[in-house]
Amino acid sequence: MREWFCAFDDRIIGFFTRITNKFQRVTNRTNYSLAQTCFVLIVISSLVQVGNYWIPVLGYSSDVLSFFVNGFFGLWFIRLTYFCTKAEERVLLGKELGQAEGNAFMIFDAPMVRLFLLCVGCVGTFLFILNELIGKVDGLFLFRVIDYLFFPAVSSFAYFLAVSSLPPGKSTVQE
Repeated sequence: MREWFCAFDDRIIGFFTRITNKFQRVTNRTNYSLAQTCFVLIVISSLVQVGNYWIPVLGYSSDVLSFFVNGFFGLWFIRLTYFCTKAEERVLLGKELGQAEGNAFMIFDAPMVRLFLLCVGCVGTFLFILNELIGKVDGLFLFRVIDYLFFPAVSSFAYFLAVSSLPPGKSTVQE
């Protein structure tokens, strides 16, 4: 069963590798830039949840636990984006990742963690669509969409970190 999960994870990594390679050829930016883009979505989603504690824009009032959990995730991902910046600089210079960057991304190295985040993101997206179609929805639509983007963005972040970058100089961008 584990082999099936690993094979499925490899296919998803292949999908994200194709996206990253095309992005790197066109922009000369690596998978770490795409991970930072996902990071922006994560932080915005966390800020919506934290802000919902005071101003209920989602149709319900957040509790204290979600306030602290989202605050913690926001701070943790700020730390990870610092390591993404450092890792991208090293990759573009043709150097290996340092031990600090490797340790920071270690939690996303396991295929089961990435697949779990992907499943949670898919279930969350399905529940959002189901809620929008049949549920009585309160709150502002844009803020609800941003709120539900948290786990899809986290799973994309994990998969962009799992991708290997192209060697330096493979971009079509002239400096």
